Amino acid sequence: IYVRGECQCYPGWKGKECNIPEHQCEDPTCSGNGKCVNGRCVCAPGYTGSKCDQEMCQLECIHGTCHNQRCQCIEGWSGAQCDHLGCEKRCYLHGHCDNGTCICKQGWNGKHCSLNGCSNGCNSHGLCQLFGDGWRCNCREGWKGPACNVAMEMVCENDEDDDNGK
Repeated sequence: IYVRGECQCYPGWKGKECNIPEHQCEDPTCSGNGKCVNGRCVCAPGYTGSKCDQEMCQLECIHGTCHNQRCQCIEGWSGAQCDHLGCEKRCYLHGHCDNGTCICKQGWNGKHCSLNGCSNGCNSHGLCQLFGDGWRCNCREGWKGPACNVAMEMVCENDEDDDNGK
């Protein structure tokens, strides 16, 4: 009997066309991943679904789906469990990605390491910062010079101004 375009089966029958006896499985092979028992597929370990056609994954794919026991990550995510946030491709030209944050190589700045800043990296004695007139080193205490490469005298031990009063 068809009701609203679907077959309503008489007792003892099932399937889209009501042509499968209730004690048989719609797919007698259970997709090759199980056995038909009393009209229902009993799936082998690792498979699920009414026809045993869905693979169960032993992995937790946080930002992706499991296929053949491997996570297939959605765009922007990586790692064995799709749990590492990626960076835009331009980050990798002058930096590396650390869970969504682009870490720039010396001399490069900006969110994607695409801005050429202080080429000397401030000699590890300051921070390269963008000012109104461009990128400059902002030196840490005890250092000076355009590249923070001049050590300032912090303690006067010989009664002389060894850094020339600067």
